[in-house]
Amino acid sequence: MSADESGPIEAHLALLRRLEEAVRAMRRILDPAAAGAALESERRLRATPRAFEDLDSLASQASDLHSWRIVREEVELRAAQARMAFGESLEKALTEAGIPWSGTFPSYRVRESVRLDIDPARGAIRIGRRVVPLGSPNAIVRILSAARLPPPSVSVNVNFEQELATAYADAAQAVGVSPGSYVSIAKIYEVLKQRMAKGYSKARFGEDLSALFNRTNQFEFAAPRHPRQGIRISIGDGVVVGSLRARAS
Repeated sequence: MSADESGPIEAHLALLRRLEEAVRAMRRILDPAAAGAALESERRLRATPRAFEDLDSLASQASDLHSWRIVREEVELRAAQARMAFGESLEKALTEAGIPWSGTFPSYRVRESVRLDIDPARGAIRIGRRVVPLGSPNAIVRILSAARLPPPSVSVNVNFEQELATAYADAAQAVGVSPGSYVSIAKIYEVLKQRMAKGYSKARFGEDLSALFNRTNQFEFAAPRHPRQGIRISIGDGVVVGSLRARAS
């Protein structure tokens, strides 16, 4: 692979390796003279007459600040891409482990009340008040699974499917659409919240929707125009619901 194909970081690493080799070669030439055997250094220098020129050429290339600025920009670009990929992997791992979460990389809330902060620069993660070394997404999930986190709240004596159907019908009537039409999930939540126990949150709504969609097909959902306008639920790798309708019986 050529330098052009490998990118500036790999090209500069190759340059540094060649410079290290040239420095070692020059030490082998000069060490005898420093130890009192100047004739041996002269012999070695005559055997490699271009040693000084090669070292000077490589040192000049390695001290080119413009090229190192390009390397730094490339490092920052790759780091940004790595952070994005890490966040996506972590969110997928949390969803697959059944751990409710909200937020975006690098700050999340898990099980509604526990703060999870990722600090790549420090190589650490903060879970509530606890700070541990940064590991892989699966390692973070294992830590969360083993930690004593508050369990998600549980609705007592509430038929969520029935309450959702009623909230859907009321919300559809409020916005003036016929039964069977899609209704904004935000509108449905506002109606449903009035029927549920005090403190019924969007996060809990998302959990209840996840459980419902995993056990019945009585409702259909559609994606929002923008992810921030919907509610994320745990189906497969996770989906964002923007609107919902009851299936025709």
